[in-house]
Amino acid sequence: MTELFRRESMDYEKYAAYLGAPRCCPVCGANEKEVWAEDPPFVAQRCTKCTFVWIDPALTEDGLGLYYDHYVDFRLQHTKKLEQRTLMYQLDRSFLERHRSSGDVLDIGCSTGLFLETLSPKFLKSGLERDQAAVELARKRNPGLGERIRIGALDTVELPAASFDVVVMRGVIEHILEPSAAVRRVAGLLRPGGVFFVTATPNVDSACAQLYRERWNQFDPIQHVSYFSVPTLARLCSVYGLDLVDYAFPYLETPYASPRADLEQVLTDSDRLGSNGRHAMGRSPAFWGNMLTALFERRHVGAGHGGAIDR
Repeated sequence: MTELFRRESMDYEKYAAYLGAPRCCPVCGANEKEVWAEDPPFVAQRCTKCTFVWIDPALTEDGLGLYYDHYVDFRLQHTKKLEQRTLMYQLDRSFLERHRSSGDVLDIGCSTGLFLETLSPKFLKSGLERDQAAVELARKRNPGLGERIRIGALDTVELPAASFDVVVMRGVIEHILEPSAAVRRVAGLLRPGGVFFVTATPNVDSACAQLYRERWNQFDPIQHVSYFSVPTLARLCSVYGLDLVDYAFPYLETPYASPRADLEQVLTDSDRLGSNGRHAMGRSPAFWGNMLTALFERRHVGAGHGGAIDR
């Protein structure tokens, strides 16, 4: 699941002037952190209290604007990746619809609405997307759905509280600088018993993440600024009344898997790490555990609160 936006195809140094200020842990607020990975000028920090990993400092909005210029054009021009992503939409639909198969659904960061199109017509579909070009394309391609996609970010667009049965973040939460605020907003948008569906997000607890670090195929310090595991995401969601119901690590069933070749590469790179360090390793392959899918249910009023993360 490797995108082309990596050091191999671009110059990170031009972004050095666009780094923001260092931050405390965006999940628990602690300031005890250690370096988890480095790819100058970017550094990934690991919170020694809650184990969350984040890019610190991350790009400012101006830096992100420089990066995301023509991003939708890039995605649509790479037809092989578009075909692979379409297959992934079907897998994600199957996982979600085991738990919910109808109701009001909001897809946050829905791009051109392709995943929404994949979902059952029993859903009343809405989307939220900050990229105006993506929304305009959605409205041209599928006017009925496109008109139900609003332009803006989760923290700026007004949406009625407790108005959705399903909120989706597909390949989104890893892009969010303040995930705690985002999850709090999602919880407020869900009706009691509604579900928060997170999928296509990197799993920092995976074997490849731990082995490869900055050479992990999901380490993308411009786009991916927040790195969750199932436990860290579950603890954060629990604070806002969202309980973990189900999770998975898609791999063998995906169009990215080449089990024999992937395993051989991991074993070879493990040997290289032992003798020459990470600089001798290649970029990690697709592998089991790299990506996580998780579904959380909004507690009914009066239900227990579970564990909380100290702030």
